[in-house]
Amino acid sequence: MDETTYEIAEKHLEGILGVSRDVIKEQREYLEAGAHWTHASWHVMYSMAGLRALLERLDILLPEKEAARAGGLTLQKIADQAALGGEEKEARMFETIHLTVKNKRLVMARTLGPRKQGTHVDGIVRVTCKTSENFVPGMKMLAIHKEADVWELCGRTPRQRGRW
Repeated sequence: MDETTYEIAEKHLEGILGVSRDVIKEQREYLEAGAHWTHASWHVMYSMAGLRALLERLDILLPEKEAARAGGLTLQKIADQAALGGEEKEARMFETIHLTVKNKRLVMARTLGPRKQGTHVDGIVRVTCKTSENFVPGMKMLAIHKEADVWELCGRTPRQRGRW
């Protein structure tokens, strides 16, 4: 897992760390938005650096990989367990670059993070959604691959212009 890739879902950290979601949410204000965490669709996603910073804020010390007991938690185990599951496991993060005028159900987006083989060369894809009226350029979203360069929004659309 890359240090800057947002693959750790906040909603799963609650059960893994044994800390309430409210406490995790409070600690988020001390972390750097964009570097440690980001909103993607309705999920709050953490990077590996963000997970380290969060654990430090919560005073949770994890042993090094070599010193960990069998079955004990390590940083990598937490990251693996907190990743999105099910169909969302295949979701990738995108950033909206512009909206199509003719088709209100389509958003053009750029891939964030590493690109998979077989996707569009420059990382620009079409993301289908219920309606694109509240999307603005720069919003981050999670999408699931459907075919060629067509992806489908994972979750709900923004409630207000530019806001999840």
